Amino acid sequence: MQARIEALPRETVDRIAAGEVVERPASVLKELLENSLDAGATRITLELAGGGIELLRVSDDGHGIDREELALAVRRHCTSKIRELRDIEGVGTFGFRGEALAALASVSILEILSRREKGESAWSLEVRDGKPGDTVPAARERGTTVSVRDLFGRVPVRRKFLKTESGEKRQVLRVWEQYLLAHPEVTFALVDEGVEKARYTATVDLKQRVGDLLGAELSRQMVDISGEEEGHRIEGLCSLPLTSRGNRNHQFIFLGRRPIQDDRVSHAIRQAYRDVLPPGRFPSCLLFLEVEPGLVDVNVHPTKREVRFRESSRIHSLVSHAIGRAISGGALGRRLADRPEMQLGGQRAESGAKPQSNIDFKPGPGPRPGMVREYQSGSREPLDIREAPAETEANREAEFWQLDRTFILTRIGEGLVIVDQHNAHERILYDRALANLDGRAPESQSLLFPHSLEISPSEMEAWRELDDFLETLGYRISEFGENTLAVEAIPAGLRRWDGGESLRELLADSLAEKGGRSERRDRALATYACKAAVKAGQILRAEEMRRLIAELFETRSPYTCPHGRPIIIRIGRDELEKRFHRIVPDREDA
Repeated sequence: MQARIEALPRETVDRIAAGEVVERPASVLKELLENSLDAGATRITLELAGGGIELLRVSDDGHGIDREELALAVRRHCTSKIRELRDIEGVGTFGFRGEALAALASVSILEILSRREKGESAWSLEVRDGKPGDTVPAARERGTTVSVRDLFGRVPVRRKFLKTESGEKRQVLRVWEQYLLAHPEVTFALVDEGVEKARYTATVDLKQRVGDLLGAELSRQMVDISGEEEGHRIEGLCSLPLTSRGNRNHQFIFLGRRPIQDDRVSHAIRQAYRDVLPPGRFPSCLLFLEVEPGLVDVNVHPTKREVRFRESSRIHSLVSHAIGRAISGGALGRRLADRPEMQLGGQRAESGAKPQSNIDFKPGPGPRPGMVREYQSGSREPLDIREAPAETEANREAEFWQLDRTFILTRIGEGLVIVDQHNAHERILYDRALANLDGRAPESQSLLFPHSLEISPSEMEAWRELDDFLETLGYRISEFGENTLAVEAIPAGLRRWDGGESLRELLADSLAEKGGRSERRDRALATYACKAAVKAGQILRAEEMRRLIAELFETRSPYTCPHGRPIIIRIGRDELEKRFHRIVPDREDA
């Protein structure tokens, strides 16, 4: 029998609508922050408990809400920002007070405490299961506090899809960071589990806010950008090619100071750096776009995270050219001139000088008969290396060759083996790290002086979750201030410290939130091995190549790196003879 069409209950409708806006604590924070900023707040405090699942509270010193309007604020389609349909295109605010409150009230315990500038008292309203209670007098200064408790507590099917408390907190802090950077003129404070963790004082200097939040070193490496083309404007900061990251975590794009995602803008950033950064490296940037209201649609997604530009090609050109002007010419030249190694008498590398190798391999013998196995066309038969030349002083240096400072060539049996030096070392380090996780004591090397590493609040939360794991790799790290780590020791096999970039990569992988805990651990291991391994283009001595090959064939899988790329290619004697037409098919005499 065909089902009848019926109107859904109000409670069901509200919860369906909530699903469009409220996905997790981070989306709750986004809506509440935008409400506070629309209300003219100059001070905003975020309080968390249970990663924002048990409690997420935002307090501001904005205009506040009248007693009579509190009940309206939690009703759907009630707003102070628009009056008719045409107002939507020209609205210059993030949203409107109460836009998401009705949705939040249907999936949590919501409390609003607010007071107007000239109000005799503050007033409080609590909403449970979407049903508002009585408005009662309360105490507070001008402004509004919105508390969201027990998110999805009455919607278990939604609650079970949330991440762990630590995982949700990291996402909350990512949103927090975006609005801190977009509004340096506002003072922000963070209270976690009843303890104030950070306070960012208002400033008119965007670089100062970048330094406070993301680190002073990054701030020093950023330059101003600006540009304008027929109703489109861009301002902000971008990093010089002297510094880069292995991910896009420090690329922030704003439209009207609202964080957005746009593929065309991201492509324009890549285009601007295409000749100055190698593949896989990404700049840091804060881009503030201003577009006339009629030239952009901000309502293509309920959360307004995605927008649609009417003239996207013009936006692409504006972004690419503005960044290109900022990072080329005088700015880069002046910054290079300030670097100590470029000063007269500095330690500048001479043309043609060979870089020193820093690889740490365990001493070991060369390949033994039977320990090398072939990886060619799916075959797993052992290679016959009994005919390898004997070790003598005369031929020791000739056993290994380096091609293009990337590939190691050596003879095994009657064939030629080509090894990718980076992939091989990556496999060695990965297997060592796995052994550490299985209980082997990690090998560390202490730094002469602890290295201070400035990171963002979300990266700090990722470190707290990964601390035990990092210790098994050989790191010794302690917290040193609000957003600073003191690195006292690093893994023994890690020689490319690069100012902590390899550690940042591990934290960035954790922030990606892809897969479960074990998958994130495996990904972090692979990232560590990749960043610590010898790179393509690095010169190796013959003994280093010998040790690398020896250790490679002691690993559990010497044929592929942790990312699945091949390590070894073998070209047998038969294949060589075929290529040179030295093998002629048998034929009978005529």
